[in-house]
Amino acid sequence: MLETSQRWSAQMPLTVGFLAILVLVGGFGTWSALSNIAGAVIASGQIEVDRNRQETERDLATEITFPLNLLVMAEADAELAEILVGQRNLFAARAETLGQEVDQLGRRAEQIQGKPRTAAV
Repeated sequence: MLETSQRWSAQMPLTVGFLAILVLVGGFGTWSALSNIAGAVIASGQIEVDRNRQETERDLATEITFPLNLLVMAEADAELAEILVGQRNLFAARAETLGQEVDQLGRRAEQIQGKPRTAAV
């Protein structure tokens, strides 16, 4: 029988592990220092617009309104103006869908009660 007694050194796996940690931490540090976070500002404004839209929808308003300072900023920023137009279109589409759902639920309720309902034009 041949006996082979080999000792395994931990030096190589430790070196590879430390290099991997160094690359990970260094890469993350470099990314965090060089990345552009300007999008976070737009997201904050987007959240405010969404909150206003939801409040308007909850109150059954017929038109969405935006804060005056947002409208003033939209005059100078074409991208913001486009977002506001999109929000108005989205509000109008949701209001139409809500009206159709209310009408459909009304027809269902009348069918359950046994009363026919004429379609709204």
